[in-house]
Amino acid sequence: MAILHDPIHGVAAQIPSKVLGVDYVGNARILRRSLEKLVTTVVDTVRGDLNPSFGGVNPEPIPENLNAAHNVMLTGEYDVAICNDGDADRLGVLDERGDFVSPHKILSLLTLYLVREKKMRGEIVKTFSTTRLIERIAKVLGAPLHETPIGFKYVADLMLTRNILIGGEESGGIGFGYFIPERDGILSGLLVAECIAHFGLPLSTIVARMENEFGALHYDRRDVHRPIEQCERLIARVRSGQLNAAFGIRFDNLEDKDGVKMNFADGTWILFRKSGTEPMIRIYCESPEAERVATILGRAVEELDNS
Repeated sequence: MAILHDPIHGVAAQIPSKVLGVDYVGNARILRRSLEKLVTTVVDTVRGDLNPSFGGVNPEPIPENLNAAHNVMLTGEYDVAICNDGDADRLGVLDERGDFVSPHKILSLLTLYLVREKKMRGEIVKTFSTTRLIERIAKVLGAPLHETPIGFKYVADLMLTRNILIGGEESGGIGFGYFIPERDGILSGLLVAECIAHFGLPLSTIVARMENEFGALHYDRRDVHRPIEQCERLIARVRSGQLNAAFGIRFDNLEDKDGVKMNFADGTWILFRKSGTEPMIRIYCESPEAERVATILGRAVEELDNS
């Protein structure tokens, strides 16, 4: 198995190769032995030197910041790229074709893998802006599911008081209650590699099988800078029901756990959440139809500008 690691010049540099190449401690040691039983593992690194300026790139593992890893993956020599942010608590994943696999799908895949394949038990946590695919998986697995406000601190709080197996957020932060009550981008990435080794299939195929079983959902987010008053007017219009018919699909209900979320009858949802620190509103959308996500987000920005 060939793994490409991109720490974006951050603190994760060389750690996965060390975990897979030498004796280690705790859960990482167990994972190393599991991988060795299945495959011979090679780990190569791009942007692996520590650099306090991160090479002039924002060290966030999102598609626009992962061109270095993407270009290497196009050679076809690697099974997966594991990319970490600057402090290694989040991850981004590229499949064998160099395509970005969203954190929503990675969280869903690891949940399914830990419970169904590794026979681990525990409760699951997702934040308010995270995919509903987790809900479908938890229901089939018979695993208790908690939904928290946005921010991993809420997930961590549950890890300290309940038997949480896995918890995650939409930005790529995933944590494991059996390890530490915090996001861990390194362990998350190694578990992705272990999952690929376990099935002996390309990551794209593993994800496709999951979506065939539970249904595919598509997601995107817009961070839109507008005056605070304008953002507040939009949210007030959403709460009052003025946008219920604005998106061309049947409105179902409203949730306001953190921001305000419009749920639609076909499983689509759109979440409006005003920033507490700057004049900006975050608009999140998930839908069974990929094309609909961009359309809804575009319409939402239009409604913002008309507010």
